[in-house]
Amino acid sequence: QDENCSSHRSTQDDLNPSLIAHEVLGMITRRFSIVLAVLWSGSLVVPSSGKAADRVVISEFMASNSSTVFDEDGNEEGIGGFLAIRDENPGLVVGSREPTMGLRGIPETEIMLQDMEVDPEMVLVPPSGFGRGFAELMNAYNSQRVGAATVALGLAAGAHDRSVAHLKKREQFGRPIAEFQGLQWMVADMAIRLEAARSLIWRAATSRGPDTSPFPDPAMAAQAKVFASETCLGVANDALQLFGAAGYSRNIPMERICRDVRMFTIGGGTAQILRTVVASRVLDMKLPQGRGGFLPQ
Repeated sequence: QDENCSSHRSTQDDLNPSLIAHEVLGMITRRFSIVLAVLWSGSLVVPSSGKAADRVVISEFMASNSSTVFDEDGNEEGIGGFLAIRDENPGLVVGSREPTMGLRGIPETEIMLQDMEVDPEMVLVPPSGFGRGFAELMNAYNSQRVGAATVALGLAAGAHDRSVAHLKKREQFGRPIAEFQGLQWMVADMAIRLEAARSLIWRAATSRGPDTSPFPDPAMAAQAKVFASETCLGVANDALQLFGAAGYSRNIPMERICRDVRMFTIGGGTAQILRTVVASRVLDMKLPQGRGGFLPQ
C-alpha cells in the first residue's frame, strides 16, 4: 500500500449528506484564530466511514454568514479544510457508530473535535484559494451525485434481475407466474424505468459543467440523481412485491436492497433540494432557500 493509504482504513471527507446535504453553510464546527495554530471544537454528525477512516478531511466555511473566521490581520478568508489523523492529532475523537436502516457496510459515526489544535501545515488550501473553495467543493459534489445515482441503479437492477428469475421459476396454479399478465407488466415497467434512469446517468456522467469544469453539469447531475434514486426505490419495492412473503424475509436479499436503496433520495443532496437545482436552470434564476427570497441572475 502507498504510505498515505491503509489497507483497511480510508480518508473521509466530513461532508456527510445525512447532516448537511442541502445546508453546507450550517456546519457546527467553530474555529478560533491564534498565533501559529487554530483551535477547533465542535461535532460532525455521522460522517460516512468515520469509524474506519484513519484520516479525516474537515472542511469549514470561513465567512461571515457561518462561523466567522479571520486571519491574523482580521480579514475574512473563505473555505478551506484541514487533514486530521486518528491517534496523531489530540482532540480528534471518533464517537459511536450510528445504527442505520441500510447501507450498513458503510459505518456512520460521529466525529468530535475537542479543542483540537490544527497547525498551519495541516491546512488544505484550494487550488484557486480560499475565496473560491466553497464553489469548488460544491462543484465536485456533482460527481458524487452521479455516483450515488449509479449505485442506486445497480441495486435496483440487481433486484429486477432476481425478480425476473423468480417469476420464471416460481409456479402457481400449475404454471410459472411469469405467464400472468399482471406480473409481466410489472417487470416491463421496471425495465423501462431502469433504462430511462441509466440514460440520464450516462448523459450526466459524460457532461461537463460551465467554465471548463472537469465535473458533470450540475443540472444534469441533479436530474440523474433525482430520477434514478426515486425510480430505483420504486423498482426495488416492486421487486420485493413479486417475491411475495418470501421477499419480506431476510433469507433472501430483497429486503436489504430496499433498505439500502432508500438512502439515495437523501444522501448526496435530497430529492427536494436537487429539484431546486433543476428549477434554477430551467428558470435561469438563482433560487436561494433562505429568507432573502428569489433573485434573478
